[in-house]
Amino acid sequence: MTGERRRFDAPALAIATLGGVGRSPLVPGTAGTLASVPLAVLAARGLPAWGFAAATAAIALLGVWAAGRALPLDEAVAEALEAAHDG
Repeated sequence: MTGERRRFDAPALAIATLGGVGRSPLVPGTAGTLASVPLAVLAARGLPAWGFAAATAAIALLGVWAAGRALPLDEAVAEALEAAHDG
């Protein structure tokens, strides 16, 4: 990241990548999904439907926040443009 590191960058990166699972060199999206399925099953079995829906919404919002902190949109666009230019 350019500039001064923000205080929440490391935790945001950990959340956005599910503790680093999403940084797997092979199929990172699949690895993240496989790591999260057991947690989702436990939550579905242990929570009422409204609790599961609320937990899902809260986790989704947390993930959006974390992804934005881990790699802000302006940097993501810059990296994509650089990769397109190099390719």
